[in-house]
Amino acid sequence: MSRNIVRHLRFSKSEYEAVSRKAAYLKMSEGRLIRKIAIQGNMKRYDLYELRKITRAFRYCGDSLEQIRKIAETEKSEYLPEIKNMQDRFLNISKTFEKEIKKLRPNVLL
Repeated sequence: MSRNIVRHLRFSKSEYEAVSRKAAYLKMSEGRLIRKIAIQGNMKRYDLYELRKITRAFRYCGDSLEQIRKIAETEKSEYLPEIKNMQDRFLNISKTFEKEIKKLRPNVLL
């Protein structure tokens, strides 16, 4: 996206300090902050620590299921079809979760 339209804004000292503080807190440039607020109407910052813990747990479970499947294949287990089914269902749940998380990203800063 090319940004070829230039507009100059005037701020009072206190307004500029407020914009500068918010941009520093959100770890983004002042221009990006102003554009986001102008387009989205507001800017929110959420602490997504718990959500990251859930995402990490999904990965651990997926890795464990993969290991179980590999052992079942090696041992030619009679439970292999059920394990594969469980792994497929887990992957569907995991993909749905990731899809919902991605919906947050334009509006939420991680």
